[in-house]
Amino acid sequence: MKYSILGFNQEKLLQTDLHLTDLVILQYIQQACGSTGMYHKLDSNGNPQVWVYHQKLIEDLPILRIAEGTLRNRLASLNQRGYIRSTVVANEGGRGSRTYYGITEMTMSLIY
Repeated sequence: MKYSILGFNQEKLLQTDLHLTDLVILQYIQQACGSTGMYHKLDSNGNPQVWVYHQKLIEDLPILRIAEGTLRNRLASLNQRGYIRSTVVANEGGRGSRTYYGITEMTMSLIY
Protein backbone atom coordinates (compact mmCIF):
# COMPACT_ATOMS: atom_id res chain seq x y z
CA MET A 1 0.00 0.00 0.00
CA LYS A 2 1.24 3.46 -0.88
CA TYR A 3 1.91 5.41 2.33
CA SER A 4 0.57 8.82 1.36
CA ILE A 5 -2.07 10.17 -1.00
CA LEU A 6 -1.97 13.90 -1.76
CA GLY A 7 0.19 14.35 1.32
CA PHE A 8 -2.24 12.51 3.62
CA ASN A 9 -1.49 9.25 5.44
CA GLN A 10 -3.45 6.61 3.50
CA GLU A 11 -3.69 4.22 6.46
CA LYS A 12 -5.32 6.94 8.57
CA LEU A 13 -7.55 7.97 5.66
CA LEU A 14 -9.00 4.47 5.49
CA GLN A 15 -10.42 5.09 8.97
CA THR A 16 -12.32 8.20 7.81
CA ASP A 17 -15.29 8.91 5.57
CA LEU A 18 -13.30 11.24 3.29
CA HIS A 19 -13.52 10.99 -0.48
CA LEU A 20 -10.69 11.94 -2.86
CA THR A 21 -12.58 15.12 -3.77
CA ASP A 22 -12.55 16.09 -0.08
CA LEU A 23 -8.80 15.50 0.08
CA VAL A 24 -8.16 17.77 -2.90
CA ILE A 25 -10.26 20.51 -1.26
CA LEU A 26 -8.49 20.06 2.09
CA GLN A 27 -5.09 20.22 0.41
CA TYR A 28 -6.14 23.40 -1.44
CA ILE A 29 -7.21 25.09 1.81
CA GLN A 30 -4.04 23.97 3.60
CA GLN A 31 -1.82 25.37 0.85
CA ALA A 32 -3.85 28.58 0.61
CA CYS A 33 -3.46 29.18 4.36
CA GLY A 34 0.31 29.23 3.87
CA SER A 35 0.45 31.25 0.67
CA THR A 36 0.84 34.96 0.15
CA GLY A 37 -1.51 37.05 -1.93
CA MET A 38 -4.63 35.61 -0.29
CA TYR A 39 -6.98 37.21 2.23
CA HIS A 40 -6.00 35.76 5.62
CA LYS A 41 -7.31 36.12 9.15
CA LEU A 42 -6.93 34.35 12.46
CA ASP A 43 -9.90 32.56 13.97
CA SER A 44 -10.93 32.99 17.60
CA ASN A 45 -8.28 30.42 18.64
CA GLY A 46 -5.47 32.14 16.71
CA ASN A 47 -5.44 29.57 13.89
CA PRO A 48 -4.92 30.81 10.32
CA GLN A 49 -7.86 30.96 7.96
CA VAL A 50 -8.07 32.00 4.32
CA TRP A 51 -10.88 33.37 2.20
CA VAL A 52 -11.67 30.84 -0.50
CA TYR A 53 -13.52 32.33 -3.44
CA HIS A 54 -15.56 29.34 -4.58
CA GLN A 55 -15.41 30.16 -8.27
CA LYS A 56 -11.61 30.50 -8.10
CA LEU A 57 -11.27 27.08 -6.46
CA ILE A 58 -13.42 25.57 -9.22
CA GLU A 59 -11.26 27.29 -11.87
CA ASP A 60 -8.03 26.18 -10.16
CA LEU A 61 -9.23 22.58 -9.81
CA PRO A 62 -11.27 21.68 -12.91
CA ILE A 63 -10.41 18.01 -12.27
CA LEU A 64 -13.04 18.09 -9.50
CA ARG A 65 -15.78 18.61 -12.09
CA ILE A 66 -18.13 20.14 -9.53
CA ALA A 67 -20.55 23.04 -9.58
CA GLU A 68 -20.47 25.84 -7.03
CA GLY A 69 -23.49 24.44 -5.17
CA THR A 70 -21.77 21.06 -4.83
CA LEU A 71 -18.60 22.76 -3.59
CA ARG A 72 -20.59 24.69 -0.98
CA ASN A 73 -22.18 21.43 0.19
CA ARG A 74 -18.80 19.69 0.44
CA LEU A 75 -17.31 22.60 2.39
CA ALA A 76 -20.31 22.63 4.74
CA SER A 77 -19.96 18.87 5.25
CA LEU A 78 -16.23 19.12 5.94
CA ASN A 79 -16.95 21.89 8.44
CA GLN A 80 -19.73 19.93 10.13
CA ARG A 81 -17.55 16.80 10.41
CA GLY A 82 -14.68 18.82 11.95
CA TYR A 83 -12.10 18.68 9.14
CA ILE A 84 -12.20 22.44 8.55
CA ARG A 85 -13.34 25.45 10.55
CA SER A 86 -15.16 28.31 8.86
CA THR A 87 -15.89 31.88 9.87
CA VAL A 88 -18.25 34.23 8.04
CA VAL A 89 -17.15 37.87 8.04
CA ALA A 90 -19.38 40.71 6.80
CA ASN A 91 -17.83 42.93 4.15
CA GLU A 92 -17.26 46.58 4.97
CA GLY A 93 -20.30 48.63 4.16
CA GLY A 94 -22.62 45.76 5.04
CA ARG A 95 -22.87 44.38 1.50
CA GLY A 96 -22.25 40.65 1.39
CA SER A 97 -19.82 38.52 3.34
CA ARG A 98 -16.78 36.31 2.98
CA THR A 99 -16.31 32.85 4.40
CA TYR A 100 -12.83 32.06 5.67
CA TYR A 101 -11.68 28.45 6.03
CA GLY A 102 -8.90 26.84 8.01
CA ILE A 103 -7.92 23.25 8.59
CA THR A 104 -8.30 21.71 12.02
CA GLU A 105 -6.15 19.48 14.19
CA MET A 106 -8.28 16.60 12.95
CA THR A 107 -7.06 17.23 9.40
CA MET A 108 -3.50 17.92 10.55
CA SER A 109 -3.41 14.47 12.15
CA LEU A 110 -3.98 12.95 8.68
CA ILE A 111 -1.12 14.79 7.01
CA TYR A 112 1.96 12.75 6.25
